[in-house]
Amino acid sequence: MKKILVLNFFPAKNPPTTGGELRYFHFYNELSKHYNVTLISSSHPHPSVRIIEHSKSLREYLIPNDKNIHGCINKELQGKVGIEYSALVATLASNYPNKYHEVFLNLYEQSDIIIHDSPFTLGYDIFFGFDGKPRIYNSYNHEAELAKQMWDGIEAEKYIEYFFEVEKEMVLMADLVFAVSDEDRKSFVKSYGINEDKIKLAPNGIIPEELKNNLRENYNQSPTAFFIGSKHPPNYKAVNFIINNLAENCRDINFVIAGDCCNQFKGVSRKNVKLLGKIENTKKRELLANADIAINPMFSGGGTNLKTVEFLSAGLPLISTSKGVRGLRITPDEHYIEADKNNFAAILNQAVKDRERLKSIALNGKKHIDQNFSWKEIILKFKEEIDKISKSKKRENILVLNDFKVSTALSGGEVRLKQLYSELSKHYNIIMLCLTTSKVIEKKRITDHFIEIGIPKTDEHVQENMKVKKLFHISVSDIVNSYMCIKNNLLMKISQLLYRNSDFIITAHPYMFPLIQDMEGKPLIYESLNVEAKLKEEMLKGHPRYNFLIGQVRNIENIALKKSKLVITVSDEDKDRFIKLFNKNPQKFVTIKNGIKLKDTNYYDEDFSSIKGLFNGAPVIIFIGSNHFPNVKALQFIQQDLALKLKNYYFLIIGSVCNSVRKPPPQNVLLFNTLNETFKDALFRVADVAINPIITGSGSNVKLAEYFGRKIPVVSTHFGARGYEITNGTHAIICSLDEFAIKIPHLIKNSNLNLNLINNAFDYAEQELTWNSLAKQYQNALKSVTK
Repeated sequence: MKKILVLNFFPAKNPPTTGGELRYFHFYNELSKHYNVTLISSSHPHPSVRIIEHSKSLREYLIPNDKNIHGCINKELQGKVGIEYSALVATLASNYPNKYHEVFLNLYEQSDIIIHDSPFTLGYDIFFGFDGKPRIYNSYNHEAELAKQMWDGIEAEKYIEYFFEVEKEMVLMADLVFAVSDEDRKSFVKSYGINEDKIKLAPNGIIPEELKNNLRENYNQSPTAFFIGSKHPPNYKAVNFIINNLAENCRDINFVIAGDCCNQFKGVSRKNVKLLGKIENTKKRELLANADIAINPMFSGGGTNLKTVEFLSAGLPLISTSKGVRGLRITPDEHYIEADKNNFAAILNQAVKDRERLKSIALNGKKHIDQNFSWKEIILKFKEEIDKISKSKKRENILVLNDFKVSTALSGGEVRLKQLYSELSKHYNIIMLCLTTSKVIEKKRITDHFIEIGIPKTDEHVQENMKVKKLFHISVSDIVNSYMCIKNNLLMKISQLLYRNSDFIITAHPYMFPLIQDMEGKPLIYESLNVEAKLKEEMLKGHPRYNFLIGQVRNIENIALKKSKLVITVSDEDKDRFIKLFNKNPQKFVTIKNGIKLKDTNYYDEDFSSIKGLFNGAPVIIFIGSNHFPNVKALQFIQQDLALKLKNYYFLIIGSVCNSVRKPPPQNVLLFNTLNETFKDALFRVADVAINPIITGSGSNVKLAEYFGRKIPVVSTHFGARGYEITNGTHAIICSLDEFAIKIPHLIKNSNLNLNLINNAFDYAEQELTWNSLAKQYQNALKSVTK
């Protein structure tokens, strides 16, 4: 018996009371006759997770809402969105680590199929789009469209767009989508561009045997019209219409209204209106048995109304708007009587006078519903569709462990990892698991087959980092990550599950290696961007915890090198250092340089003379770098030496290295910090020379490849040129720091040299340094690894 795991944001109450609860319980109660079904549902706050055994093959995990998460979000949204926004609270809460994640991760591995009953649980399904398990979206409504109808608050537009994006991902990424009506199916196709063949119908249903045959022979002298609804904005509008329109214009008819839709009208008093509020199932059946007519003045909403299905199956003649019977394929004057806002009262008054007509319509309506909308028949068709799903694994999976995000990469190692794995994702499914300083789980789809998942650091981790940070002027957050990551239970659980679902495990940097160092059975690859031990030894001299920190780096780097079947380095110099420092086998090392994503040819033809003119003819020198110790030292050289010698030159500094500046720089040094691609492009285009005054560090400099690809002549130190097969005077000017102030003016004045350097360097980058060609080298290296 296949195991199905279902995610929802409200509980499957038995007996159910609202339309959503009716569908949720009866749908999976019937499905559990064919599969072993486990439900995960959110519930109101209570002390712990509860497990309810509905039957031997249907159980439900009730997860308590977290007051610190759900409560705070609810309070924050009050008055900003609309009347009812519990689904939005649930969606936003799913991004914060909570008990629901824990339960899902514990049940995930043993499940064969995962079903989402709404898009609001997407945040809990960490591996959606990566693993081999089929995903099904069993929708109740087109939620984004429904939100448009419901919300009118000052921040409604922002959250409607958010709903759109969440539901879009669910619809497009799911293996199969079920809609409750043909109208919803067409709406999904129109909004998200999905192939209609992927969307099947699973309408709302009933259990005919539960509703007695209430076809009336005799009617009350004063007819009773019945309406029931949950606390759903379309139901509130219907109740308001009944009280302020129908009751006023149909004074000989008694109106009975039940459900939480009465909540907003507790103070209302009308002679012919009875507001019952929330009722038990037995009371509902009694009301269905005693009413003369059912009404459904629905003017908005999505999906189908379960109340309509129940009204008809109970044998009640129904007067409804067309919106109220959507998705049921019933015909006016045959199965129900149709009315609109303008004529509803008149049609109701006329209908109650013709008892024979009501009896005929009720009989036809009941017959249609009982034959076409029983849960048994609906589930048999549902089962037939999901049994067709075959999730064949077409690609190998790669898990990349890295201690920082790369999705918003601007420079350095971030760029390398983002671009290299983006290219590799053309052939593999790649998931990068990393840490984030955010409070929420950050899931970013970088390409169709490359997902980044950022897991929040624990409070203990954040405190430890702050404590260590106060000890020294250089950050060691990466080293702190290496010993605090294993204390993060959520991160540990996710990494274990991903490990078992992956074909290759890659650690970019050694700092997340402790997460998987005790696991066995999968080929490990260590992608080194630096010789970390050597780099940290230089950077951290004088640190009060120097011995502990360097010992930690040496230990994890040595373990990563020892346990890995393949080691990727960015330069041959790093490879030689590893072999010498750790006495490792040279055959397990492969060098894959840092590279460049070349710009479109239009970029080089654009006119930036207006921006260039802002510098009044002065030469413009550019330097780019992250807030990394070697870059900090380079910027100090620019400020304290080079800019003072070349006072008539402007130095443009781009990147987070600007954050290291503690006092105002010289007037000819302009700090731009991190820039988006458009602004960065503009500054590159007005630069006369790009410089790389790096004298310490490890690995190789991504910035050098970027300079080459942007067609800017380069002046670099010998150390800054490491990792690239370039020649002084051919691809760049390579000299000592003392010579920079002489070589830069010479290069600017010598147009022939300038042009030759640009052309030779660009040709080298185009032939050797594109991420596409480097990814092919990486792919060949992976193929050589034995599993």
